[in-house]
Amino acid sequence: MLASLTDDHDAVSDQDETAARYAPFRDSAVRRFHQGVPVQALLHAYRLWGHTVWEQVRQAPQIRNNPELGLVVAGKIMRHVDLVSTAVAQPYLEEASGVIRDREVLRRDLLEALISGNPSPADQAVPSCTRTTLSESRSNRWQQSVPGTARSSPPPPSARAGPAGRCVAL
Repeated sequence: MLASLTDDHDAVSDQDETAARYAPFRDSAVRRFHQGVPVQALLHAYRLWGHTVWEQVRQAPQIRNNPELGLVVAGKIMRHVDLVSTAVAQPYLEEASGVIRDREVLRRDLLEALISGNPSPADQAVPSCTRTTLSESRSNRWQQSVPGTARSSPPPPSARAGPAGRCVAL
């Protein structure tokens, strides 16, 4: 690795900045989003990697004997961390905004289905736990809002389990 960082060519040249080079980082960012990893933690991990690499490079005899070379290598490490961080942040934030947009559409479709009493095509794709949303009828008895079914009491807790007793946090 030190050889590639001290080479006459840029360690991170223009040809390395292709989509293929950073695709694994982009894919990883999307996976980390779905795992619930905050973007700040993800970016911190790449900065920590850069610091760790620099500490290892700094111990190399070539760097101790030539401090000027150390500055060149440090710049290349920092540039790589910057490029990876940029490549990671964009798809992470795009994925987050896509999920938010999908939730808004789902909320709207569910509200329309609840108001109209007719399930929309989007409502059919919603998990049954979400469709088991409860509404209080005029007689103060609970009934499911799924068309064609009714209960005189709430469904079992397993049918509506979730954070704060909700089936799905929309």
